[in-house]
Amino acid sequence: MWRTGLSVVKRLFRRWWVVALAITVIVVAWGVSLSFTGDLDSGVSLVPLGATTATETPAPAARQVPAVPSVSSSAAADQGWIVLHYFISPDALDNFAATFTVTNGRALPRPGFFTVTVRLAGKVVATLRGFVASTPAHRTVPVQMISLDHYVPGPYKIEFRSNFS
Repeated sequence: MWRTGLSVVKRLFRRWWVVALAITVIVVAWGVSLSFTGDLDSGVSLVPLGATTATETPAPAARQVPAVPSVSSSAAADQGWIVLHYFISPDALDNFAATFTVTNGRALPRPGFFTVTVRLAGKVVATLRGFVASTPAHRTVPVQMISLDHYVPGPYKIEFRSNFS
């Protein structure tokens, strides 16, 4: 028979299966939170314009991704947007992905929609697109570029275009 002085919660925690369920929920929540912390230093470095290097830059995945050659200054600016550096690598689906760091060279804030054509040995191997919201005048922002083209490693030559005037 139940004591009338015990609350419902105290009666529940006297059951073994309630305690086991609570411990299981705590352990699973702790494990999920640990899986999202990840390694903050992925080892990915950006290639500055004007620098040529033949070293390899480690990517977050197990494989090594070669460093991307820099572009000429004439291809590194379009309609007031200036490319400072970029990094091209495969994404999780083994398609082209890139991070470009661009500066709004105009005196007014504006959005930017960019297209980058990647050439390998004179042939177009990928077209990447990216967008940034309103960027203040003379500010530098990173742009994530994506493509549905299958990743092919190699020494690239790129063409940078801004699709807004």
